[in-house]
Amino acid sequence: MLQSMTGFGSDVAVTHGFNLSWQLKSVNHRFLDLAFRLPEGYGELEILATKQLKTIFNRGRIECTLSLRDQPEGQRELQLDSQLLNSLLYLEGEINSQAVKDRVPLSVANIISWPGMLQKQSRPQIDDLDGGKSFSHAVLESLDRAAASLTQMRLGEGRGLEEVIRGLLAQLTTLVDKVVANLPRVRKSLEERLNKRLLELVDSDIDEGRLAQEQLYFINRLDVSEELDRLKIHLNEIVAVLDHDEPVGRRLDFLCQELNREANTLCSKAQDGEITQIGIDMKVIVEKFREQVQNLE
Repeated sequence: MLQSMTGFGSDVAVTHGFNLSWQLKSVNHRFLDLAFRLPEGYGELEILATKQLKTIFNRGRIECTLSLRDQPEGQRELQLDSQLLNSLLYLEGEINSQAVKDRVPLSVANIISWPGMLQKQSRPQIDDLDGGKSFSHAVLESLDRAAASLTQMRLGEGRGLEEVIRGLLAQLTTLVDKVVANLPRVRKSLEERLNKRLLELVDSDIDEGRLAQEQLYFINRLDVSEELDRLKIHLNEIVAVLDHDEPVGRRLDFLCQELNREANTLCSKAQDGEITQIGIDMKVIVEKFREQVQNLE
């Protein structure tokens, strides 16, 4: 299925007490060009994200923006200062060992109300992906969902482009058929013009065999049958390529160049006003075709 290189994808998630969001914006590019905008201190994440996106996309310039914000105060996760807690419990054990009279055991309320015991969760760091529960894993899962969102939009654009491209192919096929239908008339006209011209330039005792050879040479030189055959081959190839599952943008761009080359030759060789006009119409449609193809991955 055809896929455009333009589109937008996004995803939002909550992890480790923070709101994160990915925004992916894709535009046309000859190759795959990934540009990242990451929060300060998260440059290392670019390596992991690049590796992941290269398995999904083949062409296009994709701007990848990651935003990381603290959750609202009421939603922020709190965490215990484990070092302070261990010290407090150690002291309690020391007091117990000395059998201090009238001692009140530490309760949970005592512990969490101890100054400095509860702290707001700090901004997570880039870590390894072992276990699948790390901060990096959560960020890359969100990136994967944003990429899927972008892919769906690019596929939607691709379906629209395919419809336009197939319409242009139908127009080109119609023009090729018109040229084929005109070939007998054009050939007969060329023969008549050539005979008249030769009779004007030579004496009446010209060798008939030599005259026939010259006629055949010039008619073959001006014949456009080969160009029409190649145009048909290229058009059939394009139809086949459109049914491929892999990216086809580069292949179609090459076939556009071939179509344009044959249309140019048709215009220069035809020596017939109607055929020349058809060739010009072909070139106009091929240019429209090329503009559409350059949007494809």
